[in-house]
Amino acid sequence: MPSNKTPRYCLYRTFVDAYMKGHPGITRCLSHTAAQTEWNEIKTDEKLVKQKIEEYLEIFNSKGESVVDQSESEPVKKTRGRKKKSETNSQPAKEGRVGKRRRKRVRSSDIENDLINENEENEDQEIENNTVNGGEETSKKKTEKIRTAAEILAKKTRAPAQEKVSKEIYEINERIIQLVQVKNMGMATAEQEKQLKKLLVEQKKKSNDLKRLKAEQSAKKRAREIKKRKIEALCEKNPELAAELNKIYRPIIGRPPIEEECPDLLQIIEEIAKVGGAADDNRRSQTIRPCLTLDDLREKIKERGYDIKRSTLYYR
Repeated sequence: MPSNKTPRYCLYRTFVDAYMKGHPGITRCLSHTAAQTEWNEIKTDEKLVKQKIEEYLEIFNSKGESVVDQSESEPVKKTRGRKKKSETNSQPAKEGRVGKRRRKRVRSSDIENDLINENEENEDQEIENNTVNGGEETSKKKTEKIRTAAEILAKKTRAPAQEKVSKEIYEINERIIQLVQVKNMGMATAEQEKQLKKLLVEQKKKSNDLKRLKAEQSAKKRAREIKKRKIEALCEKNPELAAELNKIYRPIIGRPPIEEECPDLLQIIEEIAKVGGAADDNRRSQTIRPCLTLDDLREKIKERGYDIKRSTLYYR
């Protein structure tokens, strides 16, 4: 919808609301389509539109007063003791029906039907389950769903390319819905219709890109698993090649330890410490007190052909 609401658009909205209020017996979807058809017939004459709005509002007010009078005339029955199961179950069922009617959107065209999310259907199913099963069972189901969703999110690896494309698709869908609503009102310009066609083409292209990225992700995952199995089988058959293959392919995730590159590192450190070291103050102890600093030790090891970082030497 346009950001700056014109008086013509405001008049259209008030007419549609008044029409739907004046026809409460008809379903929301049918009343909306009927209001649109009537609007297209009389939209050129503003006086006639205003007269129709007043008529529908008078019908709505007269029906509202009659309903209030009936509710006041009927005596309220008092019940003692506990409420019946049917009464307790009927209240959430009514609330669920009202919630469904409020959440229903006006599906004016086939494009909107394709773009509206499936969240509404899932919510309706949850409300029906809540009315049947009761409070305790629903709370258990909700906690189980939250746990499973959290586990899935924790296990799921990030895919920045897929996230970017899905975000673009969401933005395109929102713009398409806005332009379709303007078109159904009969207020769309030629530029807006052209833009709508371009957006539909772009939406199809982006959805294909997202499918391709997902297929590539699954294919790469399968290829990694096959490669891993082949290397494991080769290592089992040829233990001599296992040492060389493990250098290329490491099954463990993380940085490899320095002992793999330099297995005799501790012996080298001990030799350097003995040469430039001194005895401990306590005569009975056999420990050697090195006189070298950590930087000097690093340089001595570098002379032997091993370039080791200062932090790794500190923890050794």
